[in-house]
Amino acid sequence: MSRFLDILCVPTEEILISGGDSRIAVDKNSGLNSFSCSPLPRPNTHSFGSSTASSISFEAYRHLEYLQRKLRTSAYALDSLDTAFEILRQELLEVLGIGKSGNEVVFSPSGTDSTLQSLYIIKGIAGNRPLDCILLAADETGSGVPNALLGRHFSKVTSRGMDVQKGAPIGGLSEGVSVLPIAVRGRNGYPKSADELDQEVCDLVSRSVKSGHEVLLQAMDSSKTGLRSPSHECLQVVKSRFCDEVHVVVDACQMRLSRARLKWHLDQEHIVLISGSKYFTGPPFSGALLVPKSLSNRIAACNHTPVRLTDYTTRGDWPIAWTNIRTQFDPGDNLGQYFRWSAALHEMRSYFEVPLEFRVQALSQFESMVSNQICESFPNIQPMPGQDANSADSIDEEMVYKTIFPILLRHVNQLLSAADSVDIYKSLNQNMVHSLPAFISGAEKAVAAQLYHLGQPVAISSGEYDSTGALRICASARTVSTIWKRSNRSKSVNIEPEAEEIRALLDKIELLIRHLPREYEKAA
Repeated sequence: MSRFLDILCVPTEEILISGGDSRIAVDKNSGLNSFSCSPLPRPNTHSFGSSTASSISFEAYRHLEYLQRKLRTSAYALDSLDTAFEILRQELLEVLGIGKSGNEVVFSPSGTDSTLQSLYIIKGIAGNRPLDCILLAADETGSGVPNALLGRHFSKVTSRGMDVQKGAPIGGLSEGVSVLPIAVRGRNGYPKSADELDQEVCDLVSRSVKSGHEVLLQAMDSSKTGLRSPSHECLQVVKSRFCDEVHVVVDACQMRLSRARLKWHLDQEHIVLISGSKYFTGPPFSGALLVPKSLSNRIAACNHTPVRLTDYTTRGDWPIAWTNIRTQFDPGDNLGQYFRWSAALHEMRSYFEVPLEFRVQALSQFESMVSNQICESFPNIQPMPGQDANSADSIDEEMVYKTIFPILLRHVNQLLSAADSVDIYKSLNQNMVHSLPAFISGAEKAVAAQLYHLGQPVAISSGEYDSTGALRICASARTVSTIWKRSNRSKSVNIEPEAEEIRALLDKIELLIRHLPREYEKAA
């Protein structure tokens, strides 16, 4: 108990960055982590970067301070977080509209950790048969995902602070595993058609099954730039043709899918990877697996588990009903993970308190506003080609509208290199007044001083460089909740403040591009 008391007496932001790997460690100079976010609220930053991560909101931070005070006086919680995590599981399922369904939740620090856990589960079910992992949108998923799917270490330090060799196999997990990647975009940077992607999936699955292998098919919903693959029809065809030989895992870590679509995946017996730190803007490093009831029962009875996953997970991450699996892990409790998910749940509740009709209108207007502004009077900014517009399917609810808006940047009619796109991304999140020429106008200095957090650049193939970088402007659950509160919970949707912020953001991008090094003009 004293150990927990010691932890609970430190500042809330220190708890938030515990129980994770180096990605959420805070730089002492900037106060930001590798996602350019802070474990403290950043009231002076305009946040449109939820496709990567977000700094915690004031409301969520206050909620955690209250939770911290409560835990300090709660003997049962200090003795063990098992009960608290089990309650958290049920609350998460209820918020997502799938409570009392028999589905289970496995918590993890990140989406990449969740990928590792899904492989762990499927390997336990499949036994010793070779396993082919077909990875959709391999070009727009997390950089560590391919290694995680191979059962290999994806970083130099695990979420439990263990030093490991990146790329080295994890004992008991990597044997007999192969990864078959499918890119969602062609070499020209344009998305492949749905038919082309579906055919690639069917061909690879058929080939693997004919070879006597089982298949883990990792579908994407949605990618870093908002792409989805394969189609629902393809997933249904694959499952009907190959039944138990194919295990579908859906990467929904962006959480840019409706509750109805999420339920559909679980009803189809798909394992779903989610997070609370993308669309819902919880603190970075709040991942989870949603496991459908039918699979949960099989997993609960499973005895075969690779023990070396103890470097990544503890007993408290796993449902109490899965007794056999839980005995393989240390009883250590990840208080940081509990706090991060508690903050994410606070954001989720705020979002789903907003009526569906209002959420639909807010995201519809945001999409129109951002799309129109990008195409207006910003010569060096262009929208990136995406998939065909989503169908007006009732299963998509408010997520029929785009919430990620990738943009490509140009200078002197030339796409910026990936490295320069990263420089622009970092500069947007800084006061650049003293880094730009002294002769810029007062209005330009005001623009340069504003802070904007966008989604990290995504490397995209182009004909001018090996790759360029697509920055991402994002709508989030917090965007919708903010608009709802501003409306005093009326039916009137007012996004003018967001429109002004987007205009100023695009102005700053243009300003930074105009003052890039002169090498671009020489090359032109």
